[in-house]
Amino acid sequence: DENEPFAELLGRVAAIHAAATAHADVPADRLARCFDAQHVPALPVLLDPGGTAADDGLAHAELALHTATGPDGTHLRGTYATDLYDPATARSFFERLLRVLGTVAADPTAPVGSVDIVFPDEAAQLSPVRGLPGVSPQLWPEILTAVASHVPEASALEFEGRTMTYGQLDAWSDRVARVLIDAGAGPETFVALGIARSLESVAAIWAVAKSGAAYMPVDPTYPAERIEYMLADSGAVLGLTTTAHRDGLPDDVPWLVLDDAEFVTALDSVPDGPLSDLDRRGALHFDHPAYLIYTSGSTGRPKGVVVPHRGLANLCAELHGRHGPTLHSRVSHFSSPSFDASVYEYMTAFAIGATLVVVPPTIYGGEELARFFREQRITHAFSTPAALASVDPEGVAAESVTVAGDACPPELVARWAPGRRMFNAYGPTEATIVVNICGPLTPAPAIPIGTPVRGTHEVVLDSRLRPVPVGVAGDLYIAGPGITRGYRGRPGLSAERFVADPFGAPGERMYRTGDVVRWRTDGDLEYLGRSDFQVKVRGFRIELGEIDTVLTAHDDVAFAVTIGHTAPSGDTVLVSYVLPPAGHTAEPGALLAHLSRSLPAHMVPTAIVVLDEIPLTPVGKLDRRALPVPVLAPDGSTYVAPSSDAERTVAQVFAELLGVDRVGVDDSFFDLGGNSLIATRVVARVNAALGTDLGVRALFEAPTVRTLAALTAGAGAGTRAPLVAGPRPDVLPVSAAQQRMWFVNQLDTTSPAYNIPMAIRLHGRLDRDALTAAVTDVLARHEALRTEFPATADGPVQRIRPVEQVPVDLTATTVTADG
Repeated sequence: DENEPFAELLGRVAAIHAAATAHADVPADRLARCFDAQHVPALPVLLDPGGTAADDGLAHAELALHTATGPDGTHLRGTYATDLYDPATARSFFERLLRVLGTVAADPTAPVGSVDIVFPDEAAQLSPVRGLPGVSPQLWPEILTAVASHVPEASALEFEGRTMTYGQLDAWSDRVARVLIDAGAGPETFVALGIARSLESVAAIWAVAKSGAAYMPVDPTYPAERIEYMLADSGAVLGLTTTAHRDGLPDDVPWLVLDDAEFVTALDSVPDGPLSDLDRRGALHFDHPAYLIYTSGSTGRPKGVVVPHRGLANLCAELHGRHGPTLHSRVSHFSSPSFDASVYEYMTAFAIGATLVVVPPTIYGGEELARFFREQRITHAFSTPAALASVDPEGVAAESVTVAGDACPPELVARWAPGRRMFNAYGPTEATIVVNICGPLTPAPAIPIGTPVRGTHEVVLDSRLRPVPVGVAGDLYIAGPGITRGYRGRPGLSAERFVADPFGAPGERMYRTGDVVRWRTDGDLEYLGRSDFQVKVRGFRIELGEIDTVLTAHDDVAFAVTIGHTAPSGDTVLVSYVLPPAGHTAEPGALLAHLSRSLPAHMVPTAIVVLDEIPLTPVGKLDRRALPVPVLAPDGSTYVAPSSDAERTVAQVFAELLGVDRVGVDDSFFDLGGNSLIATRVVARVNAALGTDLGVRALFEAPTVRTLAALTAGAGAGTRAPLVAGPRPDVLPVSAAQQRMWFVNQLDTTSPAYNIPMAIRLHGRLDRDALTAAVTDVLARHEALRTEFPATADGPVQRIRPVEQVPVDLTATTVTADG
């Protein structure tokens, strides 16, 4: 208890120690086994009753403190295991101990939580940690029009065969901006954009920016109830959409349909000259809203983050300093317009005059996205880690790749970083998209989120709002010009999360992120998790309380709690637990339908578990660890076995990628925990197995084994050529991966790197001839297993040995039972 006075803590520990000495005869190895069984890490302390420590050069514990008391006082000497700690880290532990002892000796009644373990010189370095100095702010329309005036003939937008130059985009957006102004748009107003990712969705943002208003993206696939709430909460004065989406949008605001023939004709008569404050409904300032992004809210309603213009110039300077796009770069636009990372993509292209290539909204990842990157010659790509993990980097020539929105796994960096510059970006919506960038990345056991970007400063604080030392976990607070205005219409929530900045100028604020991080010795931040009940699902930040609020609004739910659960596939899925009121019965299917009417698809739980009672801890709080594990597999009561080869293939793919034992023909991919990213892998496997060329949309339209198998029958042959050996040169060069293997081997020819030892225990009689034939078949099929890399005057080359020259040695060796 951090509020316990030190003297009381000392007395309590002394009593525990005295009780422990009653068991001094218990062997240490037995204690260790007990600790392991309880999953409690054991940190032994060496006690030297004689007051001196034997100096044999060995550390008998991870850390040990030796004490010696004599006439001149008490002497302390620390030892540490050098294979676990470097000298600087170990020294800091003992120096901080001395600082603690000095503090509590001076005031034994001090609460232990008030003891400051940070040295003054550390505090000066860590409070705050600053990025490069910020640049002068610019209004968003100034940034856009500046590049358009410099490269009017350059391609600004490309989408499904359509192209707009910067000059065309500039003139079109000028006209539309004047129409918006006449309709009431201007500074401190909001214009809704109900358009899926397309050429129009991006061009409309230019028009809104020039009008002085802020745009508010509205995903047309959201439930009508959610869209109606966003329109009312934002006070949008009007909306922009296209004919494809108009019928599905509510009539709460007037909508201008950009591709409607009447609108297009009327637009021709509107002048296209540049706009200034004289044309707008008022002067535009840096602190006026540039856009409004709605995120999940714990109160049961989404909350709108008001993002001003002030931080956009720093963002542009940071992006171009890091990624180095040029006029000839081709930047992918893969993020949803409702995801603020889309602005990251816009500004990477528009602030320099590069081409923004819009990814069709029907592409979610996988081979379709890889093909898009290749065919469109993308040079700069942005993606969430989960989506990028579904893409094969082979053949993708992007020179710069950025991931953000979720923790970046090391294996993703190992796949994508070689041969290109890869970056890991971090930032909440409340801080103009990105506040940290790390990179270029190299493969490492843990991938940090980097250092503060230009104009940003950060502190990592403990529960008493004091800076923590390097290596110690704390809450991240960020500040600078990129900090947003807060939540629209939520002064209480804004005051709770946007707090006074003691490290900035008077009146400045910092944002309390709720993210738990720690500083590393190299100066980077490492993300550790959340301090609240938010979770990230496929890049979306979700307040679980919003789901619970919608659930408890149903008559059949008295209590609800939602958690992030790791599915058998390894993906995080949402699972809700509900308790019906007395006399009611909760039906999961009806509750899921209820949620779907209010929440977007990524917030609808994969499963709902009905409880008989709420599991509680001894103090009466919800015991989350006691919640039953959800069953994400079919219950077997309605299982119908696949009957055709296509059905068996699809069922096997479903089972393997979702981590379930078996799948029947009527089982739905999404009911079993599937999502859009796993869907890309499913379609890729089905196409490879059946020779089809289905798109990911096919799985959304036909989610069961039976319906997807039926689609494969009429899908025709795939567009990919069959894999056959092509002509080879006399000297076969090594690939990049083979060259790395050869290089590692040359550094140490005895190294076991790239060798995978394996032991398998089998029961029964071994048919050695059958096993030999099977292994030989594998060698014949996979040339990589028969390839060696002899060195030549020009470097290593590939030499593929015939299968008959690769002996299979299955000599039996008798071992003991312990072997």
